[in-house]
Amino acid sequence: MLIINNMRRSVIVIGRILLCFLFLLPPPAFAAVNDFDYPELNVTPRASDRLVLEAQKENQNQWRTHLPLQVSAMVTLTAGILQLATPNIKTDPKKQSGLAGLAVGGGWLVLTTAMAMYYNPYSSAAGHLNVMGKKSTRDLLVRERYAEEEINSTSSLAKKLMWLSVATNFGTAIYMAGKSEPETLSSLVDGIAIATAFAPLVFRSRWMAVSNEQQEYKKRIYAPVATVIPEPGTGNPAPGLILSVFF
Repeated sequence: MLIINNMRRSVIVIGRILLCFLFLLPPPAFAAVNDFDYPELNVTPRASDRLVLEAQKENQNQWRTHLPLQVSAMVTLTAGILQLATPNIKTDPKKQSGLAGLAVGGGWLVLTTAMAMYYNPYSSAAGHLNVMGKKSTRDLLVRERYAEEEINSTSSLAKKLMWLSVATNFGTAIYMAGKSEPETLSSLVDGIAIATAFAPLVFRSRWMAVSNEQQEYKKRIYAPVATVIPEPGTGNPAPGLILSVFF
């Protein structure tokens, strides 16, 4: 019992010495500890840096960004053209299934081509970052949270486009397959269109990948924070370490 009491006193003394040393730390060291309150500032690379890096590569990747959607749209368009060329007079006398394939496939090709040419979300967001201040902690937080919002909103748009593409191309391909002439090239391409409608699900957009990677980086941030906690048993103040995990 005496040994245990002596050990406890030793721990308390050492703890008080460490606590005094902690309060003697210079302000920059405290700032480093306080920075852990903001996981945005501890992510490597930061969201703002990632945004700039992606903006630099955006022009090179603009024609690959929507490629899975365009492949699906191209096959649907081809199936619609073949459906018009060899219609099934009994089931589709007005060639509506072929027109549906033209409208859906052609519409997606036009939309994705226009987005590849004129829509550059990373470059636009990086331009806004250039005019933002970065002197104070508040300025840095504004920059990082703005960058995160832009990365996540771009990913959200990609996800919506993905599901809309799958739904419209798959539905149109099923409709054309039900109206096509059996055992013809048109019916074969309709089957291919059904399969390629899921291409955006298999080959995910770069926009979604960037957002997911940044979220994973942020989850790895562990923030140790020095503090004073009561000692179990005696209630005396003792230095402690709080480990926070940000999700």
